[in-house]
Parts: sequence; structure tokens; C-alpha cells
Amino acid sequence: AQNPGAKGVFGVSPTYHGICSDMKGLIDVTHRGGGIFIADEAHGNHVYFHEDLPEGALRLGADLACQSIHKMSGSLTQSSLLHLKSGRIDLSRLKANLQLAQNTSPSYLLMASLDLARSFIATEGHALFDRLIPEIDAAREEMKKIPGIEVLDKGLAGTCGIFAYEPMRLVFSAREMGVEGYELYDVLRDAYGIEIEFGDYYYAICVLGLGTEKGDLDRLIRALKDLSSRRHGLRPPLAWDEELPGIPPMAMLPRRAHFAERERVSWADAKGRVSAEMVVPYPPGIPVLCPGEIVTDEVWDFLDYQNRNGRHLHGPESGKLTHLHVVRE
Repeated sequence: AQNPGAKGVFGVSPTYHGICSDMKGLIDVTHRGGGIFIADEAHGNHVYFHEDLPEGALRLGADLACQSIHKMSGSLTQSSLLHLKSGRIDLSRLKANLQLAQNTSPSYLLMASLDLARSFIATEGHALFDRLIPEIDAAREEMKKIPGIEVLDKGLAGTCGIFAYEPMRLVFSAREMGVEGYELYDVLRDAYGIEIEFGDYYYAICVLGLGTEKGDLDRLIRALKDLSSRRHGLRPPLAWDEELPGIPPMAMLPRRAHFAERERVSWADAKGRVSAEMVVPYPPGIPVLCPGEIVTDEVWDFLDYQNRNGRHLHGPESGKLTHLHVVRE
């Protein structure tokens, strides 16, 4: 009602953390307004293959859904599918638009892996989920008993705008022990040989798939129990102190700054300069500095803190803020 010119809605569900939106409600509102609904199901292509998983957007009426099959169904990395299920979409126009971004040399390795993954989850998925979902639920309950470990679960449904929770991932925190998710990610890898998917300020995420075995879950539980025995009570609980700084003023358009004559300055000398690069702390993947924006004191302090604490910064040439490319004055 507030945006009558809107052409459609783009919704992400489930999220990286397993949070699901009320897709049916969102889709219905979009269609009543005459728009199309595009679902980002990068982490949700598997939900169509078992009744204990959240309902898929295509079944709820979405017009388009893009799915990263490599994330949850085992195809090769960077292989995805775009599904069309709507009379609202002009198929020939869609194909023409896709051709603008595709080349004439597709990877038949990727396409073959998509077909194999599709076939496998369609024929074997339900039986695997019959085994996996109870094992993951049991592991989640066991993790809740570990002192200092907090685990997200389906109890989130109905709170904070959360409609449902996707169970094929373990999202946990050691913030009560004063351990950031970033640190938890590194400790599990370096000390216990467990490579997890993701870590942010509070949480660590294990995305589980069709190849997960009970032994993998048991190993994670043993590691967290050992970590708790060593760390619990040694640090104060985490307090949130990572609010993003304000958006810096834009001195020139991003395109102009990107192609402008530039120079490399040390990070210490970057204050007040116009950036020619993007700097994006990941997670959460939100740009703090874009080309054409001025490096304010607030932005500099925030990014310097991220850099000193070893956070991944996407965008700078070096990957670390030893220097920054700025527009030559």
C-alpha cells in the first residue's frame, strides 16, 4: 500500500541461520498488489523432500525461485538452478535476460553434477532425512546440556517475526563463555580439526547435508564439551559492541571513483580521503565503505578494529587494511 509502484518482492528463506519467513503470507500480499515474488532458496532446495522440513516457496506460490544446489544437495560449487512456476513471468523474456549474463561455453561438469544431485535427493533424500533429522535434533539437545553453550532451535518460531526454523543446521553460541563466533570458528578448526560453515560475532553455524553421519555430530559434541571444560567461567559474557557506523558522505559516484586516477596510501593515512575501493566486513557482508565515499573517523575506527581483530574484509586489494586505494587529489 505504501509502495504502489513496486514490481515485486525478493525474499530469502531459510536464511544462513535457518530462520524461515511466512512465505505464504508474503507471496499472497505480493500477488494482491500485482507483483511477482522471487524466492532466494540458496539454503533451501532440500526442503521439498521431507514433511518435517519447512514448506518450499514454490509450493506456496512463488513465481521464481533460485536455489544453490551445491549448498545443500552436493552438486559442484557454483552450480545453481532457477525455477519458474508462474504465468506472471514471460519465459522468452526471462531466457533473453539470462543470456545477457551467460556465455556460450557452459560447464558440462557443473550441469552433470546438478543432474546427479537432483536425481540423488529425489530418490534417496526422504530416507536420508528420516535418519538425519532425528540425529540432528538429538545432537542439538545434547549440546544444550553443555555449560556455556547456547543452541538455536524451533522454539524460535513465533518470536521476532520468525515463522519456522530449518533443522538441517546447528547454530550455537559460546557467548556466555566470552567466546565470539569468529573465535569459535578458528578454535574448532585449529584445535579440533572441525571445519564449520560460518562464524559471526555471537554464533557459529554448522550446515549439515546429505552426507552427514552421526559420528560427525558426536565429534562436534565432544569438542564443545572439551572447550567448555577449559573455558567456562574464565571470561565475562559477551556484550554487543559491533554496531555498524553511519553511512559516510559520498564525494562522487561509485563508477567515477572506481575509474578515477587513484593512489595507494597507508591505512593510517586514509582518514578524510575518498575511497576507490569497497571494504566489506564478512560476516555480515554489509559494505561499510564504497567507492566514492569519504573515510570518516567513525568508519576508520570501526574498520581498524575489525582489521586488528583478524576479521575477513572483502574488497581491499590486499585482503587486509595495510593500505587503501583512494582517489588521487
